[in-house]
Amino acid sequence: MIHVCYALYDANGLYSKFVGTSMSSLFQNTSSPVKIHILHDQTLNEKNKSRFTELTNSCGQLIEFHSVSLDSETFVLMEGSKFSPATLYRLAICEILPDDIEKVIYLDGDTVVYTDIAELWNEPLNDAPLGAVLDVGQVKNNPNKSITPICDLPNVKRERYFNAGVLLLNLKHIRKVMPNFFKDCLKFFREHSDLCRYLDQDILNYFFNENYQQLNYKYNKAVHYEILKNIPISEGIYHYIANFTLGIFDNPYNRLFWKYFSKTPWCDENFIFRTFNLIPKISAHNSSIMRDLVFELCNTPRRKFILSEGDEKSFIQKMFPENEYNVYQDPSTNININRGEIAVFVIPNYEYAKNFLEQNGLKENIDFVDGRLLFSLSGLSPTEQYALIKDL
Repeated sequence: MIHVCYALYDANGLYSKFVGTSMSSLFQNTSSPVKIHILHDQTLNEKNKSRFTELTNSCGQLIEFHSVSLDSETFVLMEGSKFSPATLYRLAICEILPDDIEKVIYLDGDTVVYTDIAELWNEPLNDAPLGAVLDVGQVKNNPNKSITPICDLPNVKRERYFNAGVLLLNLKHIRKVMPNFFKDCLKFFREHSDLCRYLDQDILNYFFNENYQQLNYKYNKAVHYEILKNIPISEGIYHYIANFTLGIFDNPYNRLFWKYFSKTPWCDENFIFRTFNLIPKISAHNSSIMRDLVFELCNTPRRKFILSEGDEKSFIQKMFPENEYNVYQDPSTNININRGEIAVFVIPNYEYAKNFLEQNGLKENIDFVDGRLLFSLSGLSPTEQYALIKDL
């Protein structure tokens, strides 16, 4: 039996469908028996709980729900964070799952399993506490600069900093070496929250960076990186990291997500009806957003276009022939925005660049804008589109 765990905080009842989509993709691509473990709090409503059960039963698999709670002090530290409390729930897996479960796969809810999960399950851990994939944001995009303060500690090596969205956990080993693992992790977070920009991921790297088992990148493919490098879809686990869109760019990653979402109980006649009702809302946004963006461009004395290779580049160069153009590689090494300039990003993975720039004190629509709106049919940025999807 393969044990797979998800962590869920769903205050508005709208995130469960993403976890359901990941489960759907997992079930469709394996013939092995699987038991799903949902770590949740009181925000999981009965309707979504019933849908999880319906999906699992329809695929002949098993599911169990486990209630998790955080102490008040930890919960207060989470307030104002861009992460949900569920990001810390995975730290409770050792404590919550019964002792006879000695190994488990943890998956973030924003993953699509486009491979047989049995391959990951059978990866040797060689007595390591866990198996994980290197974080592309740190190791590939910023090898000489720490993306989080935890990487500046002597026991956390940048070149071994791993992403916690997909984990193969050796529960037997962790329980042996750290019998109070959940409490120890929360204690570290409460005492050193300033070091934990990425919360549980930084906590896990603090404890296990030196002795975890590195796994093949195919088990945790960062969608923003795949888009940046124009890598074709292939077998593996795709980690979207909020890169869901309604299709402002028609790309295979969106289609892969919708392929498996369409096989879940969340994709019913009500969802389809609400989707069609969004079309007038999208059209209504179109003219005002385009007008504001063009106004911003035309009234900025110095503007810099950040482009990816492709049709977008030739389109923008024809529209604005006398401008400075940079071909996008990575915001940490390729972008220099001077005072008075506005950077216009016309790139597929705008959200990744936006996060980096905001972490460095720059403001969207003041220092930089999403230039894809210049030729978007919908007029909505992918960030706004993602908000709409969450509301469906």
